[in-house]
Amino acid sequence: MSIKDEQIKYLQYRVEALQKELRLKEDRNFLQVQEDLENYYEIDLDNCHMTNIDWIREITLLIVTKDYDKEILSEINLYKKTREQL
Repeated sequence: MSIKDEQIKYLQYRVEALQKELRLKEDRNFLQVQEDLENYYEIDLDNCHMTNIDWIREITLLIVTKDYDKEILSEINLYKKTREQL
């Protein structure tokens, strides 16, 4: 095997490793956001009184409002800090 072939093989290995790492990070991000949303809407406390219409409104805002995701994540972080202090 030539040096060039070895370098290509090594680079392919690195790319695969990085892709796997990204997939794991995406999974962790998904699970963390899901858990944060469950806490924020107090589903974990069985204290969520949102109706299906309320959920549809939230999803609609997320889709049509610029940076709504950032707003919600900011609110979630503030909520988490407040809840930790209790």
